[in-house]
Amino acid sequence: MYPTPYRSTSGGPYHRGTHCSGWATLCSDAAFGNLPWRRVDNPSWEQIRPGDLIRYDNSGNGHVVVVISKTDEYIKVTESGLNNHARWGGQYFKWWLEEQPGYALYTRYPE
Repeated sequence: MYPTPYRSTSGGPYHRGTHCSGWATLCSDAAFGNLPWRRVDNPSWEQIRPGDLIRYDNSGNGHVVVVISKTDEYIKVTESGLNNHARWGGQYFKWWLEEQPGYALYTRYPE
């Protein structure tokens, strides 16, 4: 379990996140502290790195995951849902993610 809602002191897209966005922001704040956020619309596969947040449409509702590792074929993620339970090690395949309309990447790595 994790605290929800999570209030971030780093700003960013989900500074008052709940459920998946609260979990993603909590993880990002733990990893990156107060580094600034940057949104990348329609990112290339090469731009995705561990620690990045990926947002995609989930049947009309957005869903946010945190990248924990990446191969040439898939990313491993940590994520949470409405039941407030975090899951570690889910996988999203490259081909599937690239088919999601308007998916975005939030990164805190410098340009």
